[in-house]
Amino acid sequence: MSATYMNHVGATAYALAAWALVWAGPHPGRWRLLLAGFFLAACAATRPLDAIAAALPLGVWLVGARRLPAAGWMALGTLPIAVSWGYVNAQLYGSPFTLGYIALYGPEHGLGFHVDPWGLPFTPLTALSNMVAAVRRLHIYAYEWPIPALLPLALWAAIGRPRMRGDLALGVGLLAIPCLYFFYWHSGFYPGPRLYFLAAPLIAVGTARAWWWAWDGARGASPRLVRWDVAVIVASALVLLWGWIGLLPKRWDVYREGLRSLKYHPERELKAAGVGEALVIVPESWGSRTIVRLWGLGVPPGLVERAFRRLDTCDLYRFTLAAEAGPWDGNAAAARLEAALAAHTEPPPRLTTWPDPSVRLRLGSTPPAECQIELQRDLAGFTLFGYLAWRNPLALDSGIVFARDLYERNSRLFARYPGWEIWRYAPPEGDPNGRPVLTRVG
Repeated sequence: MSATYMNHVGATAYALAAWALVWAGPHPGRWRLLLAGFFLAACAATRPLDAIAAALPLGVWLVGARRLPAAGWMALGTLPIAVSWGYVNAQLYGSPFTLGYIALYGPEHGLGFHVDPWGLPFTPLTALSNMVAAVRRLHIYAYEWPIPALLPLALWAAIGRPRMRGDLALGVGLLAIPCLYFFYWHSGFYPGPRLYFLAAPLIAVGTARAWWWAWDGARGASPRLVRWDVAVIVASALVLLWGWIGLLPKRWDVYREGLRSLKYHPERELKAAGVGEALVIVPESWGSRTIVRLWGLGVPPGLVERAFRRLDTCDLYRFTLAAEAGPWDGNAAAARLEAALAAHTEPPPRLTTWPDPSVRLRLGSTPPAECQIELQRDLAGFTLFGYLAWRNPLALDSGIVFARDLYERNSRLFARYPGWEIWRYAPPEGDPNGRPVLTRVG
């Protein structure tokens, strides 16, 4: 998660800082409370739902400790980030309370049961299925144990005694994540149930409490034939060793071999070759290029996503060409695309064996020449652009700049970078599945 810059890691780090500042001693002072609020606000600016989940156990603890005035100091600590966050949102999206994803996809991205941004119904049954899948993945990925990872925690939660005041806060924190994300339409998996990442430190604390409770209870049992306290220690050691020796190396291999494209750094290769300033064009799949061209026309991304999932890819591409030639503004293009969606109730099948398996074509149809060209480009090979885009300089005016390969429209791109070296980063000719290589083209 950290290596691929997923923001769940940052949100969890901010939550841990807030928890530590409040729980590190019995009587946190004002400065610690102010800082705790600051870090909760940082968590909110990173992942808003995670911040709510992080704040709930703190609230339970403050109520139990009869320290409600401390909440005021924490609220005061949130102001610097809250005000800055609201200002940035207002500048970008027109309102301090509008979040990026809502601005991008519209209200379909919000919480609750509705049609999601991809045009699929999000129902309570879907939410329950997402939750069950996430818990199952926690069992597998949390510790890489041969037993379900949450089993000790579940046993302790069900029958463990005695309870401490902090156990209630721990339980609220553990339940907050699945309860909040129950109402969120997306089921994120990468690598593991990423939406539940904030629960990881709480799961670790609860699991430690569970093993200690088991050992403490076994220590008081009559030894007779078996020393139960020793048996608990041996069982825990076996679980750990089995996971570390039998399972963890295999998972390590999966992580090492998987997602290879994200591990390549063509910008480093160019700098090592003495290239300080260059434009690098990157071919993406036909589907990806069609999607971003519709974005460029001003069609809302949520509508584009629904259209891509339901329409023939060739029809959608030809629609894009017509919109660009029109030229249609974003509202006109969106209205016509909505009409096209309404006229097609049954999506064509996906080409599951195609290099880009998200492409859809009607059975028995022969794509026209302009679509045949795009299909041939897919067969020649493509790679990912998104993970390279964030490596670009902010102003796109110096150093190594990555851009999508626009093929016959590249002249417009090249005109923006006169005198620059031009390179192409793509699979080698004749090997569409090979590792992308850099080739100078200008």
